[in-house]
Amino acid sequence: MSETMEVQAAAPPVDMAAISSRIDNLEAKLDSIAIQPKVRPTFDGHEGKEWFYDALREASANRGQGFKAEADAITTADGIGIPVAAANDIMINVNQMSYLRKYGADVRPAPAQSTRFSTVVDNGAAGLIAEGGSYTEKADPTLITLNLYKMGGRFSVTEESVQDTQSVAAMYGSFTKNAARLIARSENAYFISGSGSQQPKGIDEETASVTAAAHDAVTFAELVELDESLHPEWRWSLGSVAAGDYVGPIYLVSSSTAETLRVLQDGNSNYFFRNHEENGMQTLFGRPLIRDANVDNMGAVDKKAIILVHPAAYLIGERRPNLALKVGYDNDTHNVTWDFSERVGGQTWDTNGLAILQMAATT
Repeated sequence: MSETMEVQAAAPPVDMAAISSRIDNLEAKLDSIAIQPKVRPTFDGHEGKEWFYDALREASANRGQGFKAEADAITTADGIGIPVAAANDIMINVNQMSYLRKYGADVRPAPAQSTRFSTVVDNGAAGLIAEGGSYTEKADPTLITLNLYKMGGRFSVTEESVQDTQSVAAMYGSFTKNAARLIARSENAYFISGSGSQQPKGIDEETASVTAAAHDAVTFAELVELDESLHPEWRWSLGSVAAGDYVGPIYLVSSSTAETLRVLQDGNSNYFFRNHEENGMQTLFGRPLIRDANVDNMGAVDKKAIILVHPAAYLIGERRPNLALKVGYDNDTHNVTWDFSERVGGQTWDTNGLAILQMAATT
């Protein structure tokens, strides 16, 4: 029997140069697809949006330790102040949504860190002065001290929105508008009906000028009397309702009272409640009529149901910088929370600048 012998072929020599070349090519490909670091968006140079983005990212990274970029913010006693770029965007909206601010309130700045400040108001006087004579036409200044109260709320941003640049840009607009709306809503409430004790003193804390004969109705003659009760020096106005730049006396009523006024007629059977043709602003005797739930309804005794006020007769004190912010992180939902607040106070400084109709004391 013959034996078959298997002969194994020798392995080819290893081409180290080829392997090295392949490794170099692979490294080059990996370098070309490497994940690049995320570039911080510039938002077309909008400082408010840049700050908003940075605050969101830092709050998320720090897991609730808060926004600490003091270099980009103003520190106040109530938190990290909103930088000027963002604060301006918010206050522009507040000044449009807060009734008294929009129509000409006397707004005075208080120093930073203060919770109480004093300011001087003076109607002034002027007249003819004889050559070499004294200034006999003058008024004595009045010192008013206002407590500045904290008003604010909370705004939340979802975890998904924090990670998306476009969402952050859109969210900034939402934040500045909603924060302003909430602040203005509080201002409207307290500037109208605040008690003056641990809160601003509202307009309706002042004495009524006209008392209606009934507790649940008002006549055309009573409305005329109310309109004429406003002191002549406070009947001035600037701009126009049609153009949207009106500054001057305004009417404040509840929606229920406005409904009553809309069907009231004068002695010639004409409706005197008007819907302005150009911008839809409803007026009473040519003055803007604003509905607010903080004004009393007709239908109950002694209620102050119609307020006519020149906002310039109302003094608003606000701390400058006025807006403060604390950024936090919710470990359960992963939402970023924004606690925002202002320091503000207010009261009527000249009661000649307002007139109030009060319903009858008996049914």
